Amino acid sequence: MKMKHTCLIYFINTIIIFLLSSCTENNQIYFDEETSCIKSEYGSPISRLTIIYNKEGYSEIFKVENRTDKKYISISLKNIPNDYNITNEQQLNPFVKRRFTILPNCEYEIINHSFGGAAIGIVYIYSDSVGNLYSIKGKKVRDKTNR
Repeated sequence: MKMKHTCLIYFINTIIIFLLSSCTENNQIYFDEETSCIKSEYGSPISRLTIIYNKEGYSEIFKVENRTDKKYISISLKNIPNDYNITNEQQLNPFVKRRFTILPNCEYEIINHSFGGAAIGIVYIYSDSVGNLYSIKGKKVRDKTNR
């Protein structure tokens, strides 16, 4: 009976450790102005981003998704690696390909949703008249109904 009880305790402990270790991934990100990179806050790979840019009442949404097994914890917005597939979610004309590029005088909302079970990570940045990127500190998350 004691052996059965010990095995049960080990089994329960193993399940608890497995569940806790599966929750270590997160989507928290930050923007490094010096390198113009989106970086993972805790070293988790960045595999799926949504980039929304706004300029004078016009916005576009780009989905950025890693299509390889390479794990990036940092992504340059000025030169997104070829391992990522970039799609324009609002492509009105399928014959005109609109690639993601940094535009001058725009605001960008970058959403990391690489790990579905974790809370999303969001950063806000803006570009100046020559396309340099800067963080917008303290901006609140917009109401999703306003998108």
